[in-house]
Amino acid sequence: MKQKIFHTPWHFMRWLRLGIALYALINLFFVEFNIFFLLFGLLFLYQALFDVGCVGGACPTPYQPTKNEKTETINYQEIK
Repeated sequence: MKQKIFHTPWHFMRWLRLGIALYALINLFFVEFNIFFLLFGLLFLYQALFDVGCVGGACPTPYQPTKNEKTETINYQEIK
């Protein structure tokens, strides 16, 4: 899997994740030296650099039609 850091354009969420990662790494890990914030910052840094939303692809939700949405019945004939 070849993913480049600048493969896709940077959007608001990538900049936000990068900001959270830098804040967690610089201020919370290096100043207060808490190992939890190292992992937290590295996760957000990974998400920002490689443009992944959720680790493992767990973000997408299945499509559920609304009550107002009409469903179309398809009639077909089986060919033997």
